[in-house]
Amino acid sequence: MDGAIVKTVLHRRIHQAVLIQPAEALELRRHDARGEVIAPALVNNLNLSAWERREEQRVKFVKVSHGWKDSRWQNPLSMKRVLIFLRRMPPWFWALPAAAVLGAVPAVVSLFNHPAETRPTPAVAPALGPYGAAYVPAGRFQWPLDPPDRPHPVRATFGEPRGLLGPGIPREATDRVQLIRAGGPLNTPGRRVIHSGIDIAAPDGTPVFAVKSGIAATGGEGYETHVIVADFGYWHLADAVTSGTEVTAFVTVIGRVYPGQAHVHLARFAGCHGACTEADRVLNPLVRGGISPYTDTAPPRVGGIRAYTRRGKSIPREALSGPVALVLNVVDRQSFGGHDTGIYSLSYRLLPAGKPGAVIGPIRVLKLDAIPGGRVSNSLYTSGSTRHSTKTNFSYRLTARSPSNDGLLHTERLHPGEYTLEVTAGDVAGNRATRSFGVRVVDPRLISSKASRPTGRLR
Repeated sequence: MDGAIVKTVLHRRIHQAVLIQPAEALELRRHDARGEVIAPALVNNLNLSAWERREEQRVKFVKVSHGWKDSRWQNPLSMKRVLIFLRRMPPWFWALPAAAVLGAVPAVVSLFNHPAETRPTPAVAPALGPYGAAYVPAGRFQWPLDPPDRPHPVRATFGEPRGLLGPGIPREATDRVQLIRAGGPLNTPGRRVIHSGIDIAAPDGTPVFAVKSGIAATGGEGYETHVIVADFGYWHLADAVTSGTEVTAFVTVIGRVYPGQAHVHLARFAGCHGACTEADRVLNPLVRGGISPYTDTAPPRVGGIRAYTRRGKSIPREALSGPVALVLNVVDRQSFGGHDTGIYSLSYRLLPAGKPGAVIGPIRVLKLDAIPGGRVSNSLYTSGSTRHSTKTNFSYRLTARSPSNDGLLHTERLHPGEYTLEVTAGDVAGNRATRSFGVRVVDPRLISSKASRPTGRLR
């Protein structure tokens, strides 16, 4: 029986032990219920019914005189059959597993590039998008000044931080400054005012035209006098037309630049279908084509970065520990006119110093297509950020978007060591500026020890 393959067939309470010898001869032995041989026979072929063949495939072991034998090589999924099956597969069959393996190689290599003691803890980027991102219908329109088909200087852009409003905000500027300093840079009192349009520089008394025809709706008084026609609003007007006046685009003078303002404020409304008011939603007049022609070839200017604790206490970026807020000073200088204005987009990522692969990010903080709703405006800028005429003081809270979505970067979730903070600011014209800052994360338990003190300033 050496080298024999053993099968068992169950048929009418009679056990048939079939021994297939290497010479392809079949010896058939019939046994009764006790296993005794009834009649031997030598046959050259064995005719089995379909039912008997199915039963034959389900049998795993057979009882013979010297014990149970394993018949696993009769399994239809034998190793030989599997290899033949895989060999016959077309080339596209191997594309998916090959792609999965190749895609995992960079991640594995990056993992082993970091020693175990300095390997960064991965952080999950927030699922929410940047503040201010919104759909803006495509459409070009010309300037509300003469000539309408030539670019004019823009001295303030959409989304800039302005003053503070609220019952507890003093009217005197010196009192407001004291209130802001007492609360710290992260505690904005009252409600932050966000610039809801663009300011187009023009001498006082310059005629202002509507960029779209419609019926005028006039409101406000003094330098706040404004006229809304169709989907656009114009502020800081003198000699404004009365409400109900039928206005023809680029023909009817709806007012003149108010004395002492030296600019006209242009706002673009959305979803009001030509019957817009101040309460309607505003969109950035410069995006999606927007006002045309518009020229700006200069990238934003990224300044310094500062770090604060949760309570607003300033800390050096060479010794970050626990939850921190990062603040960035940045402006966008217009190439036409030379005015410093606010930026359009802002993002950042955190990388281990001198090593590839971001630990956090890239995280998109801002994309100012529309004004962020609710009290979000209070957390986008420091409390002292504002504009005084043409002088700007814009400090953006970089960690307003963070992996934890609480406005803070939790450095306690990172391994101590040096990192590179890469910041990218952009304007509406597509110009971008990227700057890298060195930061160091220290163990808060050792922050008072000499070992954790910074050995030198980071660039």
